[in-house]
Amino acid sequence: VIDLPVEIRNDVARLEIVGERSAGAVQLLDKRWRRRTVGIVSGSTADRSQPLIGATYYLARALNPFADVSLAEGVAPTEAVTRFLDRHLPMLILADVGNVTDALDRLNKWIDNGGVLVRFAGPHLARGDDNLVPVKLRRGGRILGGSLSWDKPQQLAGFSRDSPFNGMAVPTDVTVTRQVLAEPDSQLNDRTWATLADGTPLVTAERRGKGLIVLFHVTADSRWSDLPLSGSFVDMLRRLVSLAGATANAEGDNAASENAGNRAAQVVPPTRILDGFGAFSTPPATARPIPSNFTGRGSLDHPPGFYGPPEGLVAVNTLAPADRPVPLDTSSLNARTDVYRHGEPLDLRGPIFLAALALL
Repeated sequence: VIDLPVEIRNDVARLEIVGERSAGAVQLLDKRWRRRTVGIVSGSTADRSQPLIGATYYLARALNPFADVSLAEGVAPTEAVTRFLDRHLPMLILADVGNVTDALDRLNKWIDNGGVLVRFAGPHLARGDDNLVPVKLRRGGRILGGSLSWDKPQQLAGFSRDSPFNGMAVPTDVTVTRQVLAEPDSQLNDRTWATLADGTPLVTAERRGKGLIVLFHVTADSRWSDLPLSGSFVDMLRRLVSLAGATANAEGDNAASENAGNRAAQVVPPTRILDGFGAFSTPPATARPIPSNFTGRGSLDHPPGFYGPPEGLVAVNTLAPADRPVPLDTSSLNARTDVYRHGEPLDLRGPIFLAALALL
Protein backbone atom coordinates (compact mmCIF):
# COMPACT_ATOMS: atom_id res chain seq x y z
CA VAL A 1 0.00 0.00 0.00
CA ILE A 2 1.44 3.35 -1.07
CA ASP A 3 -0.24 6.23 0.78
CA LEU A 4 0.25 9.52 -1.08
CA PRO A 5 -1.61 12.83 -1.19
CA VAL A 6 -4.06 13.09 -4.10
CA GLU A 7 -2.01 15.77 -5.87
CA ILE A 8 1.15 13.61 -5.85
CA ARG A 9 -0.65 10.34 -6.54
CA ASN A 10 -2.33 11.78 -9.62
CA ASP A 11 1.08 12.77 -11.05
CA VAL A 12 2.48 9.23 -10.91
CA ALA A 13 2.92 7.80 -14.42
CA ARG A 14 5.22 4.81 -13.82
CA LEU A 15 5.80 2.28 -11.05
CA GLU A 16 8.64 -0.23 -11.25
CA ILE A 17 10.37 -2.82 -9.08
CA VAL A 18 13.92 -1.70 -8.33
CA GLY A 19 16.55 -4.09 -9.61
CA GLU A 20 14.20 -5.96 -11.95
CA ARG A 21 15.05 -5.23 -15.60
CA SER A 22 11.85 -6.53 -17.14
CA ALA A 23 8.76 -5.07 -18.78
CA GLY A 24 6.70 -7.18 -16.39
CA ALA A 25 8.15 -5.26 -13.45
CA VAL A 26 6.85 -1.95 -14.82
CA GLN A 27 3.32 -0.63 -14.36
CA LEU A 28 2.32 2.39 -16.45
CA LEU A 29 -0.47 4.62 -15.16
CA ASP A 30 -2.61 6.98 -17.24
CA LYS A 31 -5.49 9.33 -16.45
CA ARG A 32 -7.85 6.40 -15.96
CA TRP A 33 -5.88 5.39 -12.86
CA ARG A 34 -6.11 8.79 -11.22
CA ARG A 35 -8.23 9.17 -8.13
CA ARG A 36 -10.78 11.86 -8.85
CA THR A 37 -12.24 14.31 -6.36
CA VAL A 38 -16.03 14.42 -6.50
CA GLY A 39 -18.06 17.29 -5.04
CA ILE A 40 -21.50 16.44 -3.61
CA VAL A 41 -24.22 19.05 -3.16
CA SER A 42 -27.59 18.17 -1.65
CA GLY A 43 -30.76 20.23 -1.71
CA SER A 44 -32.64 17.99 0.71
CA THR A 45 -33.20 18.95 4.33
CA ALA A 46 -33.06 15.27 5.32
CA ASP A 47 -29.27 15.36 4.92
CA ARG A 48 -29.06 17.84 7.80
CA SER A 49 -31.84 16.58 10.06
CA GLN A 50 -31.17 12.85 9.56
CA PRO A 51 -27.65 12.52 8.12
CA LEU A 52 -27.51 8.71 8.26
CA ILE A 53 -30.40 8.32 5.81
CA GLY A 54 -29.69 11.35 3.64
CA ALA A 55 -28.51 11.32 0.03
CA THR A 56 -24.98 12.48 0.90
CA TYR A 57 -24.55 9.50 3.24
CA TYR A 58 -25.35 6.95 0.53
CA LEU A 59 -23.28 8.77 -2.10
CA ALA A 60 -20.24 9.18 0.16
CA ARG A 61 -20.30 5.52 1.21
CA ALA A 62 -20.55 4.39 -2.42
CA LEU A 63 -17.79 6.71 -3.72
CA ASN A 64 -15.22 6.43 -0.92
CA PRO A 65 -13.51 3.23 -2.19
CA PHE A 66 -12.42 4.82 -5.49
CA ALA A 67 -12.78 8.63 -5.20
CA ASP A 68 -12.08 11.48 -2.80
CA VAL A 69 -15.43 12.87 -1.68
CA SER A 70 -15.91 16.54 -0.85
CA LEU A 71 -19.22 17.41 0.83
CA ALA A 72 -20.85 20.83 0.84
CA GLU A 73 -22.08 21.45 4.37
CA GLY A 74 -23.68 24.50 5.91
CA VAL A 75 -24.01 26.49 2.67
CA ALA A 76 -26.73 26.98 0.09
CA PRO A 77 -26.55 24.77 -3.04
CA THR A 78 -25.66 27.69 -5.34
CA GLU A 79 -22.78 28.79 -3.11
CA ALA A 80 -21.57 25.20 -2.77
CA VAL A 81 -21.54 24.76 -6.55
CA THR A 82 -19.57 28.00 -6.94
CA ARG A 83 -16.95 26.85 -4.42
CA PHE A 84 -16.53 23.51 -6.16
CA LEU A 85 -16.16 25.22 -9.53
CA ASP A 86 -13.42 27.40 -8.06
CA ARG A 87 -11.55 24.21 -7.14
CA HIS A 88 -11.82 22.89 -10.74
CA LEU A 89 -13.22 19.52 -9.72
CA PRO A 90 -13.76 17.07 -12.60
CA MET A 91 -17.13 15.81 -11.35
CA LEU A 92 -20.09 17.25 -9.42
CA ILE A 93 -23.11 15.43 -8.02
CA LEU A 94 -26.29 17.41 -7.35
CA ALA A 95 -28.73 15.41 -5.25
CA ASP A 96 -32.26 16.86 -5.43
CA VAL A 97 -31.02 20.36 -6.19
CA GLY A 98 -33.48 22.69 -7.91
CA ASN A 99 -32.40 25.82 -9.72
CA VAL A 100 -28.84 27.12 -9.39
CA THR A 101 -29.52 30.35 -11.23
CA ASP A 102 -26.55 32.37 -9.98
CA ALA A 103 -24.06 29.66 -10.93
CA LEU A 104 -25.81 28.48 -14.09
CA ASP A 105 -23.51 30.23 -16.58
CA ARG A 106 -20.33 29.00 -14.87
CA LEU A 107 -21.77 25.50 -14.60
CA ASN A 108 -22.58 25.39 -18.31
CA LYS A 109 -19.08 26.61 -19.18
CA TRP A 110 -17.53 24.02 -16.84
CA ILE A 111 -19.51 21.24 -18.57
CA ASP A 112 -18.50 22.49 -22.02
CA ASN A 113 -14.85 22.29 -20.94
CA GLY A 114 -15.13 18.63 -19.89
CA GLY A 115 -16.89 18.55 -16.52
CA VAL A 116 -19.19 15.64 -15.63
CA LEU A 117 -22.41 16.66 -13.87
CA VAL A 118 -24.48 13.91 -12.25
CA ARG A 119 -27.93 14.82 -10.96
CA PHE A 120 -30.37 12.86 -8.83
CA ALA A 121 -34.09 13.53 -8.82
CA GLY A 122 -36.22 14.61 -5.90
CA PRO A 123 -39.01 17.06 -5.03
CA HIS A 124 -36.80 20.10 -5.66
CA LEU A 125 -35.67 18.95 -9.10
CA ALA A 126 -39.22 17.94 -10.04
CA ARG A 127 -40.33 21.53 -9.42
CA GLY A 128 -37.29 23.11 -11.06
CA ASP A 129 -37.15 24.55 -14.55
CA ASP A 130 -33.44 24.76 -15.45
CA ASN A 131 -31.96 23.16 -18.56
CA LEU A 132 -29.22 21.19 -16.78
CA VAL A 133 -30.94 17.91 -17.57
CA PRO A 134 -30.25 15.58 -20.51
CA VAL A 135 -33.92 15.17 -21.46
CA LYS A 136 -37.08 17.23 -21.14
CA LEU A 137 -38.93 16.32 -17.94
CA ARG A 138 -42.56 16.26 -17.00
CA ARG A 139 -42.93 18.45 -13.97
CA GLY A 140 -44.04 16.60 -10.84
CA GLY A 141 -43.09 13.10 -9.71
CA ARG A 142 -44.60 9.81 -10.79
CA ILE A 143 -45.75 7.54 -7.95
CA LEU A 144 -45.75 3.77 -8.52
CA GLY A 145 -47.68 1.48 -6.21
CA GLY A 146 -49.66 4.30 -4.61
CA SER A 147 -53.37 4.28 -3.81
CA LEU A 148 -54.15 6.35 -6.89
CA SER A 149 -52.09 4.28 -9.30
CA TRP A 150 -52.73 0.98 -11.06
CA ASP A 151 -49.02 0.34 -11.55
CA LYS A 152 -46.82 -1.72 -9.28
CA PRO A 153 -43.27 -0.82 -8.22
CA GLN A 154 -41.06 -1.30 -11.25
CA GLN A 155 -37.83 -3.28 -11.46
CA LEU A 156 -34.73 -2.35 -13.39
CA ALA A 157 -34.96 -3.94 -16.84
CA GLY A 158 -31.53 -3.40 -18.41
CA PHE A 159 -28.71 -1.13 -19.47
CA SER A 160 -28.11 0.39 -22.86
CA ARG A 161 -25.49 -1.35 -24.97
CA ASP A 162 -23.90 2.03 -25.78
CA SER A 163 -23.74 3.22 -22.17
CA PRO A 164 -20.83 2.90 -19.72
CA PHE A 165 -23.05 0.48 -17.76
CA ASN A 166 -22.89 -2.06 -20.58
CA GLY A 167 -21.76 -5.44 -19.27
CA MET A 168 -23.11 -4.93 -15.75
CA ALA A 169 -25.43 -7.60 -14.37
CA VAL A 170 -29.00 -6.35 -14.09
CA PRO A 171 -29.97 -6.48 -10.38
CA THR A 172 -33.17 -8.25 -9.50
CA ASP A 173 -33.56 -6.64 -6.07
CA VAL A 174 -33.95 -3.03 -7.24
CA THR A 175 -37.47 -1.60 -7.34
CA VAL A 176 -38.60 1.95 -8.07
CA THR A 177 -41.66 3.43 -6.39
CA ARG A 178 -41.34 6.98 -7.63
CA GLN A 179 -39.46 8.80 -10.38
CA VAL A 180 -39.45 11.87 -12.58
CA LEU A 181 -40.70 11.12 -16.06
CA ALA A 182 -39.09 12.18 -19.31
CA GLU A 183 -41.12 13.64 -22.15
CA PRO A 184 -41.07 11.23 -25.13
CA ASP A 185 -39.21 12.63 -28.14
CA SER A 186 -36.96 11.45 -30.95
CA GLN A 187 -33.77 11.72 -28.86
CA LEU A 188 -34.98 9.99 -25.70
CA ASN A 189 -33.95 6.49 -26.80
CA ASP A 190 -30.41 7.61 -27.73
CA ARG A 191 -29.98 9.36 -24.39
CA THR A 192 -31.27 6.52 -22.20
CA TRP A 193 -28.65 4.49 -20.33
CA ALA A 194 -30.93 2.40 -18.07
CA THR A 195 -34.63 1.56 -18.28
CA LEU A 196 -37.34 0.15 -16.06
CA ALA A 197 -39.56 -2.82 -16.85
CA ASP A 198 -42.29 -0.57 -18.26
CA GLY A 199 -39.84 1.09 -20.66
CA THR A 200 -39.46 4.41 -18.85
CA PRO A 201 -35.88 5.65 -18.42
CA LEU A 202 -34.11 5.36 -15.08
CA VAL A 203 -30.80 6.98 -16.17
CA THR A 204 -30.42 9.41 -19.06
CA ALA A 205 -27.37 11.32 -20.28
CA GLU A 206 -26.38 13.93 -22.84
CA ARG A 207 -23.02 15.15 -24.08
CA ARG A 208 -22.56 18.91 -24.08
CA GLY A 209 -19.32 20.18 -25.53
CA LYS A 210 -16.55 18.08 -24.01
CA GLY A 211 -18.56 17.33 -20.87
CA LEU A 212 -21.47 15.17 -19.85
CA ILE A 213 -24.76 15.55 -17.98
CA VAL A 214 -26.18 12.40 -16.35
CA LEU A 215 -29.57 12.24 -14.64
CA PHE A 216 -30.80 9.53 -12.30
CA HIS A 217 -34.60 9.79 -12.36
CA VAL A 218 -34.77 8.69 -8.70
CA THR A 219 -33.37 10.10 -5.48
CA ALA A 220 -29.89 9.30 -4.18
CA ASP A 221 -31.41 7.93 -0.97
CA SER A 222 -33.95 5.16 -0.41
CA ARG A 223 -37.08 7.30 -0.53
CA TRP A 224 -37.92 6.60 -4.18
CA SER A 225 -36.08 3.35 -4.92
CA ASP A 226 -33.88 0.55 -3.57
CA LEU A 227 -31.06 1.46 -5.96
CA PRO A 228 -28.83 3.20 -3.34
CA LEU A 229 -29.00 0.01 -1.23
CA SER A 230 -27.69 -2.27 -3.98
CA GLY A 231 -24.19 -3.08 -5.13
CA SER A 232 -25.13 -1.92 -8.63
CA PHE A 233 -25.27 1.64 -7.30
CA VAL A 234 -21.57 1.46 -6.44
CA ASP A 235 -20.68 -0.03 -9.83
CA MET A 236 -22.66 2.63 -11.69
CA LEU A 237 -20.98 5.46 -9.81
CA ARG A 238 -17.57 3.84 -10.32
CA ARG A 239 -18.07 3.86 -14.09
CA LEU A 240 -19.27 7.45 -14.05
CA VAL A 241 -16.23 8.56 -12.04
CA SER A 242 -13.99 6.90 -14.64
CA LEU A 243 -15.44 9.31 -17.20
CA ALA A 244 -14.64 12.38 -15.09
CA GLY A 245 -11.46 14.15 -16.12
CA ALA A 246 -11.00 11.90 -19.13
CA THR A 247 -13.04 14.10 -21.46
CA ALA A 248 -11.40 17.43 -20.70
CA ASN A 249 -8.28 16.74 -22.74
CA ALA A 250 -9.64 14.79 -25.67
CA GLU A 251 -13.17 14.55 -26.87
CA GLY A 252 -12.80 10.86 -27.59
CA ASP A 253 -11.45 9.64 -24.24
CA ASN A 254 -13.76 6.90 -22.92
CA ALA A 255 -16.96 8.71 -23.88
CA ALA A 256 -16.53 10.44 -27.19
CA SER A 257 -19.69 10.64 -29.16
CA GLU A 258 -22.15 12.96 -30.71
CA ASN A 259 -24.85 11.53 -28.46
CA ALA A 260 -24.18 10.70 -24.85
CA GLY A 261 -25.34 7.16 -25.34
CA ASN A 262 -23.14 6.43 -28.36
CA ARG A 263 -19.62 6.09 -26.97
CA ALA A 264 -17.52 5.33 -30.03
CA ALA A 265 -13.88 5.31 -28.95
CA GLN A 266 -11.32 6.97 -31.18
CA VAL A 267 -8.12 5.19 -32.21
CA VAL A 268 -4.76 6.39 -30.88
CA PRO A 269 -1.30 5.44 -32.22
CA PRO A 270 1.65 4.24 -30.11
CA THR A 271 3.89 6.98 -28.69
CA ARG A 272 6.50 5.22 -26.50
CA ILE A 273 6.88 1.47 -26.20
CA LEU A 274 8.49 -0.65 -23.45
CA ASP A 275 11.14 -3.08 -24.57
CA GLY A 276 11.77 -6.42 -22.88
CA PHE A 277 13.96 -4.77 -20.23
CA GLY A 278 11.30 -2.20 -19.24
CA ALA A 279 12.97 0.77 -20.97
CA PHE A 280 11.13 3.16 -23.26
CA SER A 281 11.90 2.98 -26.98
CA THR A 282 10.41 4.15 -30.24
CA PRO A 283 7.40 2.15 -31.50
CA PRO A 284 8.23 -0.60 -34.02
CA ALA A 285 6.62 -0.64 -37.44
CA THR A 286 4.46 -3.62 -36.40
CA ALA A 287 2.78 -1.75 -33.53
CA ARG A 288 -0.86 -1.00 -34.31
CA PRO A 289 -3.11 1.73 -32.84
CA ILE A 290 -5.58 0.95 -30.06
CA PRO A 291 -9.00 2.33 -29.06
CA SER A 292 -8.78 5.11 -26.47
CA ASN A 293 -10.72 2.92 -23.99
CA PHE A 294 -8.42 -0.10 -24.43
CA THR A 295 -8.17 -2.19 -21.25
CA GLY A 296 -6.34 -5.33 -22.40
CA ARG A 297 -2.75 -6.42 -21.78
CA GLY A 298 0.12 -5.88 -24.19
CA SER A 299 0.48 -8.13 -27.22
CA LEU A 300 2.48 -8.41 -30.43
CA ASP A 301 0.14 -6.01 -32.22
CA HIS A 302 -0.22 -3.73 -29.20
CA PRO A 303 3.08 -3.81 -27.28
CA PRO A 304 3.10 -2.31 -23.76
CA GLY A 305 3.71 1.41 -23.53
CA PHE A 306 1.94 4.73 -23.91
CA TYR A 307 -0.44 5.44 -26.76
CA GLY A 308 -2.02 8.70 -27.91
CA PRO A 309 -1.15 12.39 -27.59
CA PRO A 310 0.78 13.70 -24.55
CA GLU A 311 -2.34 15.34 -23.08
CA GLY A 312 -4.37 12.12 -23.29
CA LEU A 313 -2.01 9.15 -22.94
CA VAL A 314 -3.44 5.63 -22.74
CA ALA A 315 -1.34 3.07 -20.86
CA VAL A 316 -0.98 -0.54 -22.00
CA ASN A 317 0.82 -2.85 -19.57
CA THR A 318 2.52 -6.21 -19.92
CA LEU A 319 0.48 -7.73 -17.11
CA ALA A 320 -3.22 -7.32 -16.39
CA PRO A 321 -4.36 -6.80 -12.76
CA ALA A 322 -5.60 -10.41 -12.54
CA ASP A 323 -2.40 -11.96 -13.94
CA ARG A 324 -0.27 -14.05 -11.58
CA PRO A 325 3.30 -15.08 -12.59
CA VAL A 326 4.04 -18.82 -12.32
CA PRO A 327 7.36 -20.68 -12.64
CA LEU A 328 8.39 -21.65 -16.16
CA ASP A 329 7.55 -25.31 -16.85
CA THR A 330 10.61 -26.88 -18.50
CA SER A 331 9.67 -30.50 -17.84
CA SER A 332 8.99 -31.11 -21.53
CA LEU A 333 12.41 -29.78 -22.53
CA ASN A 334 15.55 -31.91 -22.38
CA ALA A 335 17.65 -29.03 -21.14
CA ARG A 336 19.16 -27.62 -18.00
CA THR A 337 17.51 -24.53 -16.58
CA ASP A 338 20.65 -23.16 -14.97
CA VAL A 339 22.29 -22.36 -18.29
CA TYR A 340 20.49 -19.02 -18.36
CA ARG A 341 22.68 -16.79 -16.25
CA HIS A 342 21.82 -13.30 -15.12
CA GLY A 343 24.23 -10.83 -16.66
CA GLU A 344 24.63 -7.75 -18.75
CA PRO A 345 24.22 -8.06 -22.52
CA LEU A 346 27.36 -8.16 -24.65
CA ASP A 347 27.73 -5.92 -27.68
CA LEU A 348 28.94 -8.24 -30.47
CA ARG A 349 28.42 -5.84 -33.34
CA GLY A 350 32.13 -5.03 -33.62
CA PRO A 351 33.46 -8.60 -33.86
CA ILE A 352 30.62 -9.63 -36.18
CA PHE A 353 31.26 -6.75 -38.58
CA LEU A 354 35.01 -7.49 -38.54
CA ALA A 355 34.37 -11.14 -39.29
CA ALA A 356 32.01 -10.22 -42.10
CA LEU A 357 34.62 -7.83 -43.52
CA ALA A 358 37.28 -10.54 -43.37
CA LEU A 359 34.99 -13.01 -45.14
CA LEU A 360 34.22 -10.39 -47.77
